[in-house]
Amino acid sequence: MLVPGAATSTLVEELPITALSDGADRVVRGTVVEQETFFDGIVRTRVTLAVSEDWVGEGAEMVELVLPGGVLDEPVEVLGADGHPLKKPVAGTLVFGAPRAELGDDVVVFVDKGADVNTVRGLSQGLFRVDPDGVLGRDVSGLAFARTRGAAPLPTVAPTTLEGLRVAVMR
Repeated sequence: MLVPGAATSTLVEELPITALSDGADRVVRGTVVEQETFFDGIVRTRVTLAVSEDWVGEGAEMVELVLPGGVLDEPVEVLGADGHPLKKPVAGTLVFGAPRAELGDDVVVFVDKGADVNTVRGLSQGLFRVDPDGVLGRDVSGLAFARTRGAAPLPTVAPTTLEGLRVAVMR
């Protein structure tokens, strides 16, 4: 008998840079200037970017994103299905493969505009950190890529420099 263990990744379709940029409502480079974690049934993190460059689309100088997961400053009491409080209050939610951004991060983000909130296209596939030398970092370790159209996808390959990503997006 097999018993499933805890999930350690989120299954998604791999999106090459062309699919990320073609499907995004906006692609921006910016700096994370605000971050707030909140609870609305699950824990989410609101991140505000000060936009320094628009690569695809145009919009406001500030972009607010809502990312799944995060850690609350103070746990919240949650009622169970029976209407009674759970034994342990909710302190955070871990979403494997969710994009993460910290205050001060220089990032390039592929933005999906929703009716109420903006999200990152492709989960962590759509958020790149830029170091001072223009080298990119992207953490897709929490993602498992699904087979699509009958073929196994190739390992995720993305540009490693800011200029390389800019060229791929603005082709």
